Amino acid sequence: MDEAIEEGYEITERPEGPMPELVLLCPKEQKCLCLFYDKDTGHIAGLNIGIRKDAVYNATFDWEEQGWTDWEVPSEDGNTVSYLSIQQFYCSPEFVKKTPEERIASRKANKMLPENAIWLSGFNKHIDRISTSQDEVLRSSGFTEQGFVPFMGKHQYYNMSSSTECSGDKLYPWFTLCDGGKVIGTGLMIFGNIDDTKNGCNYFEEPSKSAVEFIVNKGPKCLYDLAEKPGVRTMHIYYMASPWTIVLPFGK
Repeated sequence: MDEAIEEGYEITERPEGPMPELVLLCPKEQKCLCLFYDKDTGHIAGLNIGIRKDAVYNATFDWEEQGWTDWEVPSEDGNTVSYLSIQQFYCSPEFVKKTPEERIASRKANKMLPENAIWLSGFNKHIDRISTSQDEVLRSSGFTEQGFVPFMGKHQYYNMSSSTECSGDKLYPWFTLCDGGKVIGTGLMIFGNIDDTKNGCNYFEEPSKSAVEFIVNKGPKCLYDLAEKPGVRTMHIYYMASPWTIVLPFGK
């Protein structure tokens, strides 16, 4: 946390939501990617993704149904800027209620997920636990294996098949990225358009229809149609230092 402040991050009024004990730090110049911290231990505890409301258009689904929260951010001129925000957390609500000494003792050096899981804001803002075990995600969380992409990993999508319905309560906003039997990252999907200039940053990819067909190789036709119009924006978040070293295992 101290390092983030030294790099220009500042404590920012956070969106309403779970684990109010955590504080939010954002770069002064933009609120696209902000970090949650445990203020007692200084450890990173989550990620807040923000999009200016006036920068999004042609959204296919209801934002709240897809896990997003309204977020009003004070600006330097005394007004507020309206954002949509979605969160992922690197510890559970139970974990943050432990004593600081217990939280510190649970941490291993250079390991940002002390409980071997991630907590995602899913349908209707329900917080879903996702294990870092690839087998457990497939067995217990309802995800299905999809395509492998070098330097990114094996993609898994929630309840995804050729018969999946393309609705706001069926297309889960997050997917997992796996390598070596572990979840080493997650991805976020948005069906709609973002004016990156107005948003003040561009951390989203814009895959083509053919790219989505390759990555989600067992998906429904309606998904591929949405990727073409209005389009899909994706973001990848990794919990390892060098995802570009990921290659297809020999013999696969």
